[in-house]
Amino acid sequence: MLSFADVAAVTEVAFGTADYVYIVWIGIIFLGGLWAINQGYAHIGDEAGTHQHDSLLAGFGPLSLAIFFTCSSLVSGLIARETAALITNSDAHNFLAQLGGQFCGIILFVGMSFAFAGSVQWSPSLPGRSQNLTTVEEIRIAWAALNKKDWLKSFLAVCTIAIAAALAWRVFYFFSEHNGQTLPEEPQVLVDFIAKYDWHGSWLPVIILSVSCIIAAPIIEELVFRGTFYPALKRSLPRGYAIIITGIIFGIIHGSLAAFLPLTALGCMLCIFRDRFGLFTCMAIHAAFNFHTFIWLLLAPVASTKF
Repeated sequence: MLSFADVAAVTEVAFGTADYVYIVWIGIIFLGGLWAINQGYAHIGDEAGTHQHDSLLAGFGPLSLAIFFTCSSLVSGLIARETAALITNSDAHNFLAQLGGQFCGIILFVGMSFAFAGSVQWSPSLPGRSQNLTTVEEIRIAWAALNKKDWLKSFLAVCTIAIAAALAWRVFYFFSEHNGQTLPEEPQVLVDFIAKYDWHGSWLPVIILSVSCIIAAPIIEELVFRGTFYPALKRSLPRGYAIIITGIIFGIIHGSLAAFLPLTALGCMLCIFRDRFGLFTCMAIHAAFNFHTFIWLLLAPVASTKF
């Protein structure tokens, strides 16, 4: 996941036209998100409460994280080792291995959803939604629930919440620095790479990275966190606790203190949208969020890494 709250070491570079356009655009997105929130798109809603505790299905929560980290590290490392002689560009090679690990995880989770009914929850789960469905029925309902209106308004609401969280972090950082305590602001490695990329070289690493960030990452992360981990938590904990814990872990795994707060807020919001609209809508929102950040990191790397 990418976050426009990350801060890279480009602060000495002067703002250009694209950077000012970015700031204006973020203001427009923020106002659009306030409009969507005012229409109830950030409302948590009341879940039907029909899920009963099932120790087997609840166990898929930690299992999902174990599979995710295995594919992210071990499988990606294995792919990197086996393909080392095929691609000479080290960045392209590393990103291709990362992409391979992500697709391996996607295949595993989709297969798990069919092998163990209920392990991955695809369909909406708020009152009025059908429960105890087969995997095929859940996928069909989740796909039917994906529509342009809900996706766009949910995306705007997510952006506004993330922007507000990023601004809150900046205020906290300012006061900490003012009191003589400077906090670390290491950006995500991928964010720093995109913002500083030398376009005189090969475009292959950025092309592979864009597929990884905009397509593969939203699919695998939603399958793990909103499809498996969050529903498993709801079988053992109140829904509110499950949302917060899922959001916090989602923020932690991205490994950036500067991006932790907005990504945690994003993770919590996506849990709400999973319950309301299903998993495909979450994937679409997540993909749009990553695409939005990716494009602005390319067009306005100074402003998009500072705010």
